[in-house]
Amino acid sequence: MRYLALEQSLEDAPPVERPEKRRAPTAYDWEEAQLEAFRLVYFDGVPPSFGALIRHIQGWYIAKGGRVPDESTLKRRLRKFWTLFGPEAQDKAA
Repeated sequence: MRYLALEQSLEDAPPVERPEKRRAPTAYDWEEAQLEAFRLVYFDGVPPSFGALIRHIQGWYIAKGGRVPDESTLKRRLRKFWTLFGPEAQDKAA
């Protein structure tokens, strides 16, 4: 009973509207690039090297007609992907 009035006032209160977080637009579609990397592995298998993966994604950006990230940025963005799938390429080569 002590909090009954408070609960009722909260139920009657309008919902709090939170502003959407604004983010700077990205120059590159990284989610799509990562999906392309997954597509490559799924349909064609793991590329033989990290460099081959980087070249494939560069070619994909060119084919889309957009800007192409520099190689160091691609390496940074795809490092975790390669850490996950790269050992499979090394196993194939052995």
